[in-house]
Amino acid sequence: MAEIRIAAPAKVNLLLRVLGKRKDGYHDILTLFQKVDLRDDITIAAASGDPSIRFNCTGIPCPVGTENLACQAASLFLEESGVRLSLRIDLHKRIPLEAGLGGGSSDAAAVLKGLNLLTGLPLAADRLHGIATRLGSDVPFFLLDEGAAYGRGRGTELTPTAGRPFWYLLVHPGFGLSTAQVYADFSLTTEKGETILERSGLDVEALGINDLEKAVFPRHPSLARIADEIRLLGAQHALMSGSGSTVYGIFPGRIEAHKAKRSIQSRWGREVLHPGFTTFVAEGIE
Repeated sequence: MAEIRIAAPAKVNLLLRVLGKRKDGYHDILTLFQKVDLRDDITIAAASGDPSIRFNCTGIPCPVGTENLACQAASLFLEESGVRLSLRIDLHKRIPLEAGLGGGSSDAAAVLKGLNLLTGLPLAADRLHGIATRLGSDVPFFLLDEGAAYGRGRGTELTPTAGRPFWYLLVHPGFGLSTAQVYADFSLTTEKGETILERSGLDVEALGINDLEKAVFPRHPSLARIADEIRLLGAQHALMSGSGSTVYGIFPGRIEAHKAKRSIQSRWGREVLHPGFTTFVAEGIE
């Protein structure tokens, strides 16, 4: 039996502009993905035999079977590659679900990369990208080796860029948000002019915008208050990641980020947000 272990990092969105509704039901966006070192760990074991997938999840509870993107990724890989293997996938989950951190998408991408390595690279990069696009809009980003990339279209048209190795304070309120519901609630911006990228190139000071906050913060004002608190604690930016529910702040160093974490835990830990309220400090991946 062959075995491979692979890390599945979380991401934050340093920028998220929603540009319009597409004919396929998705939205055109401009985003800047940034990987951080909060991660899930995946072990894949493969043996010759009739195609089958056994899945086990530890840590944070997660969906199993065909509801799990990692299992879907494995199934599509076997189908696309024609490889006949009996698989066991062990996932240790640290990234919260429905948190805007891309945990499920990263797990799926890790399985695709891991299986391709384990089986001698039967699928070229474009075929892996095609499978990833079928699985979800964030999955192709996690196939990249680079720590950051601009995403356009659904988010699957990627331009790798230099990662920003700042320290990120991630505040998860203890509840998740449905991406589909957040987009359904969002009133589309009519701004069709120049984009942030065109105005400012790769200048991080021009980032820090997430259009989806307009849909989420009125329904969940605690998230807006957390963002305000993170700014007061010295963050360069405080922003909701993706469609939420995680709010994060960017700090220049580890000490500043941990100091802010202690303050958030002290202040918000006493408020009844949700029993699952958690904070993480993670470094950006270059």
